[in-house]
Amino acid sequence: MKHTLFIVFAVWLAGSAPGQKQDLSLLLDIDMTLIPEGTIEHNGEEVHVNAFRMSEEITNREYRKFIEALMANPDDSMGVIDPDKITPELDIRKSMTFYQYGEILEKETYSNGWGGEQDFENYFYDETYDDYPVVGVTYESAKFFCLWKTQQINILRREKGLPQAADLRLPTETEWMYAAKKADTDTEHVSQLRKVKGGEENRLGLHNLNNNVSEWTGSQSEEGLRIAKGGSWKQKADAEHRWKRPEGFRDNATGFRVVMSVTEP
Repeated sequence: MKHTLFIVFAVWLAGSAPGQKQDLSLLLDIDMTLIPEGTIEHNGEEVHVNAFRMSEEITNREYRKFIEALMANPDDSMGVIDPDKITPELDIRKSMTFYQYGEILEKETYSNGWGGEQDFENYFYDETYDDYPVVGVTYESAKFFCLWKTQQINILRREKGLPQAADLRLPTETEWMYAAKKADTDTEHVSQLRKVKGGEENRLGLHNLNNNVSEWTGSQSEEGLRIAKGGSWKQKADAEHRWKRPEGFRDNATGFRVVMSVTEP
């Protein structure tokens, strides 16, 4: 079995002006917008939020590349190291969990899930919908996409002699709310699914941050359920609202976007 090792450590990448999009040198077709640091009131407390970069909603085109890579290399695997579990003897393997592509793919079977609610036949594979948000994605699916995409970015960066990039990941609930409020996303509800960059840009230069599809975060509720945020074409919601869902939940109105931590040198 071929093991592809990639390590979950974050390193800095130089900053840019707030709201400025950058490809960050080999981000493999995902534009990231800088969200400047600041504070947000959350659960009655003022919380500081470090700067981070946020993508648009992940599209069918972007997610399909992930599925195709899994299908083409079912015996490959990703080894993920948890820095908190590294032993004093530096036995890396004891702190590593391997995820085989084929095993991941078994959980990634795409379910259309439209049920006649909208006329999107063959939505995931039809090139007509390449630039629409991927839906039918579980929390775990979104997490594995982030792991795989980070791996692909860093393979190319190493080939170019560039430093390792910080990990792509799902935003925390606080980060998502901070971006939504900073972007002033109290927009009119749109009941028709549209392209990821459909509609107007918000003040941060992003689209559909509280519309189009609800979005997975990396946060958990007090009950141990996963938290998704934002309204969708099916339901309007404000930035405070929490959708509490099991990890295996999937529907035709939930997708995700990714973020990258920023640590200045």
